Amino acid sequence: MVISKSSHKHQTAAGKKASLQSAQIQSETLNRLLRYKEYQQNLLKKPQPMNAFFIKIVLLFILVPDFSFTEEPEPDFKIISFEEFEALTSADSEKLRIYNFWATWCAPCIREMPHFEQASKDNPELELIFISMDDGRRPERVTAFIEKKDIQSPVYLLNDVDFNSWIDKVDKSWTGAIPATLFILPDGKRRFHEGELEATALQDLIDQLKP
Repeated sequence: MVISKSSHKHQTAAGKKASLQSAQIQSETLNRLLRYKEYQQNLLKKPQPMNAFFIKIVLLFILVPDFSFTEEPEPDFKIISFEEFEALTSADSEKLRIYNFWATWCAPCIREMPHFEQASKDNPELELIFISMDDGRRPERVTAFIEKKDIQSPVYLLNDVDFNSWIDKVDKSWTGAIPATLFILPDGKRRFHEGELEATALQDLIDQLKP
């Protein structure tokens, strides 16, 4: 293939033009990289605005001294023997103590539990403890129920299947049916109720007994 002089001159000029454009592109690219690097360095020097959530957390620590990330304490739950229950009932107290006998499989028990919880909130002079009659070999049933129903009062699982040996010790009139409730006054006197209690009846009974 033969190339004429005029064609060679044209190609040479085009090549120079392309080389110049390439150099300009490289220069612009380099300038952009330098500007971006300078921008990043400036960001590191300048204080950045705090995230709104972070600001709230900081304010909580400043304004609320007792604030922490720890979870709320779980409801008071433990497994007790009848001897431990007797020790509870015989201890001295300035409050009206209420021991409500119930079980997760007892529908009337479950119906009245919110009434007892509300009464406990409304009457600070009360001390309420739920005594579970569930199977002591399956305490997870009780703890799952506590979590599901959001029970706030202490729940003790009475792990003594020989009911006939201690039912009379709670109250001689108790047939063993639940729900049942034992009220103990500050002076040690007792009042026992067998059966479900409606909210009004419960509060009336509390008004009669509380100090």
